[in-house]
Amino acid sequence: MGLLIAQYHFDPLTNKVDRWSALAYPIQNLFHGQFPYSAKTHLGGNASPFPIWLVFHIPFYLLQNVGLSEIFTCMIFIYSIKLLSGYKAAIKATLLLFLSINLWYEVAVRSDLISNFFLLAAFINILQVYQINFKQHPWILSVCVGLWLSTRLSVAFPLFILFFPYY
Repeated sequence: MGLLIAQYHFDPLTNKVDRWSALAYPIQNLFHGQFPYSAKTHLGGNASPFPIWLVFHIPFYLLQNVGLSEIFTCMIFIYSIKLLSGYKAAIKATLLLFLSINLWYEVAVRSDLISNFFLLAAFINILQVYQINFKQHPWILSVCVGLWLSTRLSVAFPLFILFFPYY
């Protein structure tokens, strides 16, 4: 609830971070039959070049706030911790997250960086819970890793660390 209040307290058009509009404006162009990557942000920057990340944000765009993805992915991440390590670990993670100034800042300015990594961490946790690895499911995981790499290149590092032992 506090994250929602923080997000709606600040007018996104007045902040100097354009990550939210780098997602919302290309999706808006897409729905209006225009080339999505020709959209400019509210600060004049370029559209987000990550196609899967844009598709992920369509439901939040339809809710008229792509910034809601941060709260949604935070909840998914906490749930994945509960699956992996139990209820107490999820409570501790929740407390630590809500004490994080970085999380509050990201939510207030509607940036999407932390959402990407919450979702990636949840994906990794779920792989651990169900003991899914490359030896058992090489094709499915290859497709998943490819999709992850098309969200943000920096996800390559944790994925490399996770899957390196299988090579």
